[in-house]
Formats: sequence, structure tokens, C-alpha cells
Amino acid sequence: MAISIDFSGQVALITGGTKGVGRGIAQRFADAGAQVVVCARTIPEGLPPEWAAYPADLREFDQAEALIDQIVARFGTL
Repeated sequence: MAISIDFSGQVALITGGTKGVGRGIAQRFADAGAQVVVCARTIPEGLPPEWAAYPADLREFDQAEALIDQIVARFGTL
């Protein structure tokens, strides 16, 4: 049985969302209406154009903090 959740108007950050399981999760959020933001150490070509993508190494606190600041500046929330 599929679970249906509406994420319209929500911003979802998926770390490691550019490939594999993370990309699948990002796609599910997009399908549920969320504005998808993905981050990874490197951003590949070919992501859906409606997704926002930011390069960041989240092992580094300053990069994690900057990522959140950029997302909030762009979307107003996270």
C-alpha cells in the first residue's frame, strides 16, 4: 500500500541526493510536491532543472552552515 503525503509548499534538503538512494528519495519528495534541494560534494550534470543543487562537504561545519544560510536566503525556510 502506498502512502500519500503532500509536501507542497515545503522545502526538502536531501544530502547525498544526487545519485543512488539519495536521488530516489529526492525524486519522491519532488513527486509529493516539495521544492527539492540536494547537496553533495560534487554536483553532477543531468539533475532535474527544478531542483536546487549546492556543492557542500557536510563533514566541514562551515560548509554545512553556509549551505543552510544559502537555502534560507533563497527559499525563506528549510
